Amino acid sequence: MLFRSWKGWVAPELGEPVHRYSNMTELRAIVKEKGLNIYEIILDNEMAITGASRPAIIHSLNEIIAHMETSVRRGLDAEGALPGPLKVQRKARMLWQQATRLHASPDQFLTRLNAYAFATAEENAAGGVIVTAPTCGSAGVMPALVYALRHELFIGDRAIREAFLAAAAVGFIAKHNASIAGAEVGCQGEIGVASAMAAFRGRRQGLPFARDRERRRGRAGAPSRDHLRSRAGLRADSLHRAQRHGRAQGVQRGGDHLRHGPLFPARLS
Repeated sequence: MLFRSWKGWVAPELGEPVHRYSNMTELRAIVKEKGLNIYEIILDNEMAITGASRPAIIHSLNEIIAHMETSVRRGLDAEGALPGPLKVQRKARMLWQQATRLHASPDQFLTRLNAYAFATAEENAAGGVIVTAPTCGSAGVMPALVYALRHELFIGDRAIREAFLAAAAVGFIAKHNASIAGAEVGCQGEIGVASAMAAFRGRRQGLPFARDRERRRGRAGAPSRDHLRSRAGLRADSLHRAQRHGRAQGVQRGGDHLRHGPLFPARLS
């Protein structure tokens, strides 16, 4: 959902979700019982909770995806030190340039994927506009996959939107049963949830590192999670320190606080 908040802003009244679930077992039961895909369940809940129409939600999804891609491009174009006294150096562009020299190496795709993740994480640390997916600290993971799906694997808009909605279900379940907040579960907890969301999403697109169905069910796609976490997550501490200085004011434009986040989570039972 893309929205603005300001002083005196009052949250709108929300409806009840059509499909209630509190864990993956219950969600899969809904899929089996009603014959729906997970993205259809999330879309139904979003319409019921917000009162928005299907076209309006699709428009919001397109905006979110566009902001993700833009954050990757900005991060890849930028060089030098991030704001703040720590002088943390940007690495996304260097990783992308390194990937171009790998040619036929099997590491080329993952190196580019890492570059995309770093690009958005560094934009976050620099105070740029990013999508909280599910948090600022883990904001690089989902945009990296979005960018790769579109520009590396040439996946269409509709398929990306559907996978995005399915990934949101994983984030909702993690938030309901545990936490997505770095203050509660640490930086690796944030990255773990984001990478589980990305793995679930990648499985829907048939990515080679997320094909094993049982692994996806049991561990939410450990190979992709471990790759993304080890390359992007281990930098979270230094980026978080930079954020304290470079992003202390949030993303502020004319007194409004612009936030970009996943679709409003269904209130779980």
